[in-house]
Amino acid sequence: SIPTTLRSITFMKDVLSSLKGQTFTDFKTRIIIPKTLTIKDDFRNIFEESGLDIEISAQSNFGFENAINRVLSQDYDLNISTDDDAVLCKDHVSTCLQKLEDPDIGVLTGQVNNKIPFLNRSIMLEIITLLASADKQNNLNKNKPLLFFNENGFLTLSPLKLFSILKARFEVMSPIGVNMAWKKEAVEDFRLTEFSKLGTLNEAYISYESYYRGFKTLFDKDLNVYHKVSDNSLSRIYDKKNDIIKIVEYFFSPLVL
Repeated sequence: SIPTTLRSITFMKDVLSSLKGQTFTDFKTRIIIPKTLTIKDDFRNIFEESGLDIEISAQSNFGFENAINRVLSQDYDLNISTDDDAVLCKDHVSTCLQKLEDPDIGVLTGQVNNKIPFLNRSIMLEIITLLASADKQNNLNKNKPLLFFNENGFLTLSPLKLFSILKARFEVMSPIGVNMAWKKEAVEDFRLTEFSKLGTLNEAYISYESYYRGFKTLFDKDLNVYHKVSDNSLSRIYDKKNDIIKIVEYFFSPLVL
């Protein structure tokens, strides 16, 4: 699934080319667009020329949550999510299939541009950890993943699990949409709540739902996506005011839910 607002022919060509070059080829590519968006002929042409099994799906409104909810409502066994300005390595799909053969794993995530994504969120997580300090016993629970929702409803960094980032694989509850996959049974009939700001880090709620159903979210360094990080993508807005609102909204999102 590729949520997009069809901003760039070049970017779309690149992501479709990386999908066409996959070692595992038996998959459908779903392009998710807002229902009010008109697909121009040049985009239709590259979809046809890609040689992929492409289906265009309209989401109910703008935003990452609505795009993912559209994916969740459709028929599939396993979903791999990426952005319209990303490039996947040739064995990305086969690696996702292999990792998700583990019956305990419901959601899978990995690196972006050879970095661990949640480190970009470390300041927010450190603040939340301090604010959630009343829940120390839960925070120090060795059975919890590196990032988890504590009893107060906040996504919290576990200090006992910091060493985990040195490993190739570890449990976490903070996947990232550009590099995320899940089994249908881990999130079937689940829907994300729509927040006011784009990029509200709501992928964590997919992990929470999966965790609630008895599945783990695995971070695996074998999975890496090259992300061009273009301005004003579907799930990111780059300015300080929106970043602050986004963090505040995410912090209080348990009250919204």
